[in-house]
Amino acid sequence: MRNTFVFYKDWKEAIEDLPNDIRLEIYESIIEYATTGNTRELKPMAKIAFNFIKTDIDRDTEKYMSIVERNKANGSKGGRPKIKTENPVGFLETQNNPNDPKKTDNVSVNVNDNDNVSLSCENVCACARDREKFFEILFFEKRIKSTAKEFERFYNHYEARGWCDNSGKKIANKFALLKNWEAKNAALYPDKFTENYRKIYGKAKSLLKESPQFLITDFHGFTEKGGKFEMSVSQKLFDFLEENIDAFKPDFRKIIGTDGKLEYKIVK
Repeated sequence: MRNTFVFYKDWKEAIEDLPNDIRLEIYESIIEYATTGNTRELKPMAKIAFNFIKTDIDRDTEKYMSIVERNKANGSKGGRPKIKTENPVGFLETQNNPNDPKKTDNVSVNVNDNDNVSLSCENVCACARDREKFFEILFFEKRIKSTAKEFERFYNHYEARGWCDNSGKKIANKFALLKNWEAKNAALYPDKFTENYRKIYGKAKSLLKESPQFLITDFHGFTEKGGKFEMSVSQKLFDFLEENIDAFKPDFRKIIGTDGKLEYKIVK
């Protein structure tokens, strides 16, 4: 059990577009897992985001424990060997009582950026970008409607196998693996829709300062009946699309045709 842990700003940025209840689930799971090692039952979308963060916590914990063990070993040998220096600054590694260097019961280790224990911001950002890429593959290339559930199925399958192939070799390219993943009985969006919605997604990248991933995660359905089209979206996605409708109108027109009519259904 640990009393403290490092919370990265990039984690917050990676999940800030998710619904409030999902974010709360993830925050509580981070705290519980980082301090106790216990995991909770999570909703599919929360589980996907947490699994990326869990990998970071596991790496930090592993390095934290290695430092603790190293300090205990140093203490059992009488502490760190004395080094001559013009400006001594104390016991940098063991932090033990100088009057009794063999005491190691209260080992205090700060796991932070200065210790080179924490993952770099670049690595954490890479996890967020990886998740974005996974969702893009499932939504645009494989055209799967239940994107979050399908990714959870994919992730859990290979996580259980340690991300190894049938020969036991570590998988190097997870994106290529997902592209070849067989989505059994998955409902698919029409080609014309994903082709043109991808253009809207690309335009959104240039308009947004944040990740455009909510254009996928907040998109809940697309149906057509007798020239009438309906898109089920969150309030946030609806507001964004309407605010930038002039930029997206040509692409929507290609989806619904010259005489088609598009309506929105807001999903809370």
